[in-house]
Amino acid sequence: MIRELVEQSRLTNSTVEEAATRLRIRRSLLYRLVDRYRRRPQTSSLLPYKRGRDRKTRFLEATREDLLATCVKEVYLVPERPSMAALIREVRRRFAEHQLPVPNYRTVASRVAALDPRLTMAKRPGTKAARQKFGPVGVSNLRADAPLDLLQIVYGLSPRAQRILRGAIA
Repeated sequence: MIRELVEQSRLTNSTVEEAATRLRIRRSLLYRLVDRYRRRPQTSSLLPYKRGRDRKTRFLEATREDLLATCVKEVYLVPERPSMAALIREVRRRFAEHQLPVPNYRTVASRVAALDPRLTMAKRPGTKAARQKFGPVGVSNLRADAPLDLLQIVYGLSPRAQRILRGAIA
């Protein structure tokens, strides 16, 4: 239907109104779809899209980005586990030393949030903690041949749940 409207040299009110009614959309949206299809005649151009820039877009120049990455690596990713506030203070100090504009708190926080969790845990609490949390799960050799052959009891069950479980086993 959009293609038919695009092929017309001039859109009339009646054709636009009829097409909007058949497609169950407003006239303004129909005009936008026709315009998008004229600019790029592919059906994918009619798909909804999110306006604005991508969330992962970065606007810092290379020198500022490198300095920020160095700060995060040398200050935040250490076993002493400094707070985000300590990292921000150090970022402000180093940027002032280099006479560069200081990045916003949210910029620094987004760079920290984008770090690999396994790397962060390996650098801060240690590789053993990272291996325990992110390492492979051990394979068990226990096999159940019939229903209720193998039960795993979870600690902290309520007394009522324990009675029900004992009754199911007995």
